[in-house]
Amino acid sequence: MLKLPYTTSRAGTRHIVDAIKGKMEFSLPDHNALMSDAMANMHTTLQQQDEVILHTTLANSELNAKTRRAIQRAVEGRTSSWLTALPLAHHHFDLSATESRDALALRYNRPLLKLPTNCDGCGAASSLEHALDCKKRGVTDTDAPSHSQRDVTAILSSVEEEKKKKYSEAAALCRASFTPLVVPVDGVLGREANFFVKQRAQKLAHKWEKSNSEVLGWMRA
Repeated sequence: MLKLPYTTSRAGTRHIVDAIKGKMEFSLPDHNALMSDAMANMHTTLQQQDEVILHTTLANSELNAKTRRAIQRAVEGRTSSWLTALPLAHHHFDLSATESRDALALRYNRPLLKLPTNCDGCGAASSLEHALDCKKRGVTDTDAPSHSQRDVTAILSSVEEEKKKKYSEAAALCRASFTPLVVPVDGVLGREANFFVKQRAQKLAHKWEKSNSEVLGWMRA
């Protein structure tokens, strides 16, 4: 894997090296084409390597069902942007040690440390499961026992429908529309939330004169 950047650089700069050596006339279109092909091949190779690692990880017999489901959800829901985001304070990306530790624990279904004894919402004994399911403070828990056999997309869609039934009529009376932003604790976006984020990213990209992919990555992080 360490050789990949080197071989990519060699392949992408072959034309300009030959031109410097006097073997041919330099052509910017030819150079750009080689660089583009080299980068595309590198990305394809990296993706294939990632898929092998993922398959090997999920095939591990020591992995319990909840952890396997959490890893699959992180991959399919594209919730990894924050892992490679620069910890810039002015973007609020500078997570504390506790926030980083808890985020990784939630991502890989590991126990949280230093939880309070009781829930500050209802007073019940505190646990991660209760924090997600609490009727006063809870969020959408895609790992709840009632959801264990359901696909995460179906879970989030059903929550979206519940919210639309509850709020769409009131929004219509105000001549407004209602978009449910359903996002569980691990950051997977519901279908409508994903569409909303993409729309906002497109508008911000135009305003800031940035690429859509750059702004979308920033928003996902």
